[in-house]
Amino acid sequence: MLGLLHREDTVYADKACGSWWRVRLAYDSGSDSGTRETSGPPAGSVGWRAKRHTRAHTCMQID
Repeated sequence: MLGLLHREDTVYADKACGSWWRVRLAYDSGSDSGTRETSGPPAGSVGWRAKRHTRAHTCMQID
């Protein structure tokens, strides 16, 4: 499947291959209901994304 990710989308990378990451779309960050109202892959979709178009963030849980 070919799809367009949005700037607010969160993806998790689990594998690297050259200049590409294999990523999974976590959820639609732009929607409180967790559903995508615009075009793009559904939550849980897996695909490849160029590393140069991906920005890393570190998340942690604070209790």
